[in-house]
Amino acid sequence: MYYKIKRILVPLDFSAQDDRILQFLSMICRIVDVKEIYFLHIIPKEDWTSAYKNKADRNLEEILMDSIEQSVERYFKDQQSRIHFRIKKGNKAETIVQYAKTKMVDLIAIGKKERQNTPMMEEEEEKPKVFPEFAQEIELLPSGIRGSMDTSGYLVRKVANMAPCSMLIIPETLPEKIDHVIVPVDFTDASRLALEKAYEIAFQSANKPIIDCVHVFSAPIGNYSVGIPYDEWVETIRNNRKKEFEQFLKKSRIPERDAVQCKFLLDNEGNPAEIISDYAQKIKASAICIGTEGKSFLASLILGDVAERLINYPFSKPLFIIKDKTKNMGFFDALLKL
Repeated sequence: MYYKIKRILVPLDFSAQDDRILQFLSMICRIVDVKEIYFLHIIPKEDWTSAYKNKADRNLEEILMDSIEQSVERYFKDQQSRIHFRIKKGNKAETIVQYAKTKMVDLIAIGKKERQNTPMMEEEEEKPKVFPEFAQEIELLPSGIRGSMDTSGYLVRKVANMAPCSMLIIPETLPEKIDHVIVPVDFTDASRLALEKAYEIAFQSANKPIIDCVHVFSAPIGNYSVGIPYDEWVETIRNNRKKEFEQFLKKSRIPERDAVQCKFLLDNEGNPAEIISDYAQKIKASAICIGTEGKSFLASLILGDVAERLINYPFSKPLFIIKDKTKNMGFFDALLKL
């Protein structure tokens, strides 16, 4: 049985990115049978105090809650999922991860900016398209409450590293549809889980997206045997990887294994994330689905190097980071104490 996504946690921050998160997530929820969706807004404690000093006539929580509910209604009014809303105060990353554990969510969906802002960019930054009914009241609130979720990189990486469950990182530019997903594989259980999750989504989708694997391997020039042409040595390694991939597929729980394609890409620069990113752009893939690396339970909780680098890349592809929640939940409390 596949690792199912039944509960999703969605942090929102009253920025223009919220509109894209809701838009893309509603598309995913039409494909995957999600039972519960938790929408969460977090206010740092210091901003909470100043907000009450400068708040509009209505109660702060009431303003925020009404605004979130109105915006979510636009995208999820026809959805069968049960919708929950929560306003919490505290450290953003820790609150997200703790709430994910409390609600036993299977996926955290969070937005990410595709570029760092310069002072000029900040002046030209797109205004929120959501929450129009409450724009005037929200505009009076401190900046820590309006757009407080710094999704340009640091927060996303921190949550992704600490989260006991899978992540969906949503860029500013969205694909029109999910029609081609690539799955980087290294033949571990983590990449097998990512492949199975990609196929689960594809199986439930009406347009049946293409799922392709990609494996990045290295063949350092200094390591090959004297007397063998380098190109021939590379092909020997590539063929060995193909055999490993065949064995890898036999252990997976996906249908039509013979139809699964895998691209084997050479990387002698030590940067597989760049190879994967460039390949995704070249074939115009609509999303990337990657499993966390590592053979131990704790290693599967911490992001692998490739997954973390992909988070940092400024490409406009939704990124699914698949973790085995059944293994990770037991290590969560210990991680928070590190």
